[in-house]
Amino acid sequence: MFDFQIVSAAIFLATLLVLGMPHGAIDHYLYFAIIKKTMSVRRLTLFVFAYIFVALFFLSVWFISPWVAAWGLIFLTWYHWGQADLYYEKHRGTKLSFIFGLWRGAIPMLTPLIFNAKEYSRALNEAISFIEPNYSGIATDWINSHYVKVSVGLLLLLTGIIHWTLLRKNQTAIKQRKLKIISEDIALICLLIFLPPLVSIGLYFSFWHSRRHINLTCMKLGGNFVIEKNSVLKVNWFNFYKASLPFTLAGIIFVVAFALFRNLSSIDIYSLIGSYLIILWSLTWPHTIIYSLIDKIKKS
Repeated sequence: MFDFQIVSAAIFLATLLVLGMPHGAIDHYLYFAIIKKTMSVRRLTLFVFAYIFVALFFLSVWFISPWVAAWGLIFLTWYHWGQADLYYEKHRGTKLSFIFGLWRGAIPMLTPLIFNAKEYSRALNEAISFIEPNYSGIATDWINSHYVKVSVGLLLLLTGIIHWTLLRKNQTAIKQRKLKIISEDIALICLLIFLPPLVSIGLYFSFWHSRRHINLTCMKLGGNFVIEKNSVLKVNWFNFYKASLPFTLAGIIFVVAFALFRNLSSIDIYSLIGSYLIILWSLTWPHTIIYSLIDKIKKS
């Protein structure tokens, strides 16, 4: 029998291999380009230890207060996804304010909360229950209240109005680019309204956030990460995946191992999602710190 919830979960888990996990798996290349030093075995080993230390520090928050960590997941993702879109536009020559980043991060984080609150809270509950099996759901039940939906909707609308007003007054962005940004806003909102959260966020994470992230990172790194086609530089996807494979596999092993560690007797697709959300949140902290320094790399 066809189970759409299983399919939704599988689509989200596919981001482990399809752009999602791999997009952060070249952070070591990014780091050494930022500090302008060659990547030796010793330096790489120290980098990996420091990266894992930061990730483990934030992983510990889940065991201290999982519901605080779950909301930290939302706000950190809101910041980083908005940051990535802001940087992407900046390096395309479109000068936008931090409001644009706030708005673009809010779309994937807040839109499903308004239109798919039940499934949104379920995803959070899965992560929290992964740490606390007897968790009652009380810390996230309020998401389903009408008051919260209206409040978040007004917040999203207000942020959008400020964004569109500033965009209209922005003299450095050509008219065609402004129309494209607004079209992207509408397309993203529709995606996140009409599809279940695990599907829409999974598709967004892979084919919007991660793809743009990879494009900008590879263009900044240059060298083997880009290939010239018709006098235009493109991402060399073969070399990207080859470079990202070791740490992508390491990330997948962490997710599976953590799921087995917490629930050895009955591991299933939902326990994998809980593990994935927790590991992803932990890894996003060092990833965001490194990505914040991308401007220090000179254009190739």
